[in-house]
Amino acid sequence: MPAQSHPGSTQERFREGAPRGNALALVAAMWDGFRLRCPSCRQGAIYASLTRMNPACPRCGAPFERDNEGDFLGAMVTAYSLTVVFAAVLLVLLFVLTPLPVYQQMMITAIASLLFLLLFYRNLKGVWVAVLLALLRWFP
Repeated sequence: MPAQSHPGSTQERFREGAPRGNALALVAAMWDGFRLRCPSCRQGAIYASLTRMNPACPRCGAPFERDNEGDFLGAMVTAYSLTVVFAAVLLVLLFVLTPLPVYQQMMITAIASLLFLLLFYRNLKGVWVAVLLALLRWFP
């Protein structure tokens, strides 16, 4: 028999269709953020334009930004971390699969990593929005 959830309980705040209270819910929310969709309702747009982020979801009201400066730092750390993973994987692949000298492999990796960060920063900031909403426990 499934456990009953009490009004206002943590389980009741998770969105419909997402696993409740486990890592899969966070991964699903991070994927929604990467797709630039609200991690809470999966429908609202995170960005209003190419460079302007909505302060909250236009559909469900989930906050995308808070007033403290730590949120900007969190987005930067998230983007940096995923870029480092990309760079490490690319460098290993170049080392194993190509006969290029190491300095050329490092230059290719540096340029590709910079392009990765520039192209995907908005998406990586969306991933941070998902983490922020998980920390705030904002899943209506």
